[in-house]
Amino acid sequence: MGEFVKFEVRDHIGIITIDRPPVNAICESIRLDLTQIFNDLNKRTDVSCVILRAEGRMFTAGHDLKEAGQSKDPDFRKRINPTIDASFRALHRCRVPMVCACHGHVIGMGFAYASLCDVVVASDDALFNFPEITVGTVGGPAWLLRIVPDKVARYHFFTATPFTAEELKHWGVVHEIVPKEQLFDAAMAVAKKIAKQYPPALWASKM
Repeated sequence: MGEFVKFEVRDHIGIITIDRPPVNAICESIRLDLTQIFNDLNKRTDVSCVILRAEGRMFTAGHDLKEAGQSKDPDFRKRINPTIDASFRALHRCRVPMVCACHGHVIGMGFAYASLCDVVVASDDALFNFPEITVGTVGGPAWLLRIVPDKVARYHFFTATPFTAEELKHWGVVHEIVPKEQLFDAAMAVAKKIAKQYPPALWASKM
């Protein structure tokens, strides 16, 4: 993998770790790596579940603002848009069940990735937000409408008010909330329950 994404397999559980200090901003390199990993999982038979997680003080601050600042160049925008779409498609079409372990800020593109996962486990300090409206862009509503009722999604997107982990647990989005130091173990416990099942049945159920 690239510089900012690590992938390993433990007992038929894939572990994908985003590690780009200081805030895990999602750059093109990360998107390309995630796209490759999730697409490759469809060809593997040794992985029954996958965990998406991050190192550092937060899951991700969302799209790298330095990269986004180059978007005034139309050619640059044409180049990065396909990598954004490809990463979303790769998660959406992955046949392997996905557990997302979220801590700290879970912003923008990172929140979208979490919404595409099958199970979300969060630390008690997690805050989820699509802040695009505050910088005059759009993109969050489609992802919010996947996971919460219409009126809830509208309020949070129009006001850029973050969701706490407890609020998302109320709406059934977050499966479990734990202290940050227990987050990986909690995600692994869910993944182990999933990985015990018959793989072809898991793949068929997911599809």
